[in-house]
Amino acid sequence: MLKGFASRTTIKSVFVWLYRKNCPVLETNIKNVGVGRDFYGRPGKTSLDAAITAQESGYAQLIEALRNQESGPVHDGEEIPGLLTHLTTRTKAIGQSVENSMTYFLKLLKARVTDKNAFRAILAGPSGQAMIRDDLTKTGATIEQARAIASNPGFIASMLEGINEQPMGLYWELLESKYGSLIHEAHIRVLKENQDMYQRTDMFKKFHWYTFRSERPLILGDTVCIFETDSRRRFEPLNGAEHLIHRVWLPLSADRILAGTPFRSRPSFDPRRVNKAAARCSSEFFISSILLRESALPASIGKWSDVLSEDELIALANGIGMDDA
Repeated sequence: MLKGFASRTTIKSVFVWLYRKNCPVLETNIKNVGVGRDFYGRPGKTSLDAAITAQESGYAQLIEALRNQESGPVHDGEEIPGLLTHLTTRTKAIGQSVENSMTYFLKLLKARVTDKNAFRAILAGPSGQAMIRDDLTKTGATIEQARAIASNPGFIASMLEGINEQPMGLYWELLESKYGSLIHEAHIRVLKENQDMYQRTDMFKKFHWYTFRSERPLILGDTVCIFETDSRRRFEPLNGAEHLIHRVWLPLSADRILAGTPFRSRPSFDPRRVNKAAARCSSEFFISSILLRESALPASIGKWSDVLSEDELIALANGIGMDDA
């Protein structure tokens, strides 16, 4: 993928302009871009490196063929769904995006659960009431008795008196410190168990595919693909199940892009709009074939990089234990 965005090449090396979040721009060998040690697990039985490498060899040929195709509909696109699934699940940026979203969500949840007033609201809500009633019936109370006790403000107050906020806070800090490694391990496990059976592939099989030539140099973000959806922010690094995909964009090279859509009408391609989305959906960096002068793109890295938006995470945290109304 990186070779398609070369700024210059030598006999043995390919270079690109690398734009990183809050760092000076530099021209560097593509071997230095997006490097991570043991990203697919430590060498051994649990490592995915060999399987991923074998899979990528075939996709490299497909990408090269798409780069050489004339602008227009892709008539032989049977391999594209597998390529899109591979690219949208294997990148480090996706794992980082999930980690960022869930870390922020944990902070919101911690503020609610370790605060007695917020915890009181949770216990008084339908989820908290159901939990209390279930515990009471297990100790021998009738359903009627459990319902009466659970809804008694005095009972909830007595429960809160036994809660020490400091140990609860320490528990959440420990959970947050472990969360990054847990997310990484989960990412590897999902790839290992599902590398040949992605549900996303079936979804992409219903898409219509087109290639476009761009007169303006395109950039490539660290999420690789960009999803244009019906969400509030419009563009996402990885679409959620609740958001309808209007278009998926895959920059193939500095002057060529692949577009997919579930609709029959041919999508409209605006390179400025796609570049803006690619930079904002990037988690840590993007690359370019040219040195961008007086561009706002580098400063926008990370603005749309999380899988869930801040508004969605706040709404999710606020809904924990609260009435559906």
